[in-house]
Amino acid sequence: MIASLLKKITTWPFRCCHGIRYASTLYDVHKRAEENKNAIRLCGPGTKIEDNVSISWPSRVRIGKNCLVQSDCILHSMGGIHIGDYVGVGSKSILVSFAHNYLRPKYLPYDNIITIRPIIIRDFVWIGFAAHIMPGVEIGEGAIVGMGAVVSNNVPPLAVVVGNPAEVVGYRNKKQFEHCKKEKKFAGPMLHEFFGEYKEVIPGFVRKKYSNELQELGFFLEE
Repeated sequence: MIASLLKKITTWPFRCCHGIRYASTLYDVHKRAEENKNAIRLCGPGTKIEDNVSISWPSRVRIGKNCLVQSDCILHSMGGIHIGDYVGVGSKSILVSFAHNYLRPKYLPYDNIITIRPIIIRDFVWIGFAAHIMPGVEIGEGAIVGMGAVVSNNVPPLAVVVGNPAEVVGYRNKKQFEHCKKEKKFAGPMLHEFFGEYKEVIPGFVRKKYSNELQELGFFLEE
């Protein structure tokens, strides 16, 4: 529907040539996104790949069901990228699944030898904005990768990692996690569509420490 609308816009007799050029660009970006998705080796039902996602080798990418890859992500997938179900990959994240031969190359700075090091991302993983996932990394089920983290080592299941290099700073509640799995309480990739609206919660210590600032920002603080 979006693609057909954008295509029609590019053919309408706009007086402003910039409007036509902009609409045409939007259509081209959307078209490339659809072509990328269709070229992927396996893309499960309910999965959404947003516009402007770059995938170097779509035939070496497997994405499960109900996943979300947000805009401006780069997937260097020559070495293979295997993503489970209900996984979210935040905007501007970079995943690299191979390494150049730089230790004993026959040419400088490196030669044409490529080491295959697939990235494995298990079910229910959440990867924050602008995270970098290095070659050969496995991210365990239910783990969370913080915004901007550079992950060069395997991440245990349910772990929360942040920083550069990424380090474990905590773990999700295993009992609650297993309860949601057992009850099949799974949210789709587009949370605002799945729930209809977000429910905002202000932690008590934030409310206490920044009461004035929150009110100046327009938050209504109930007693």
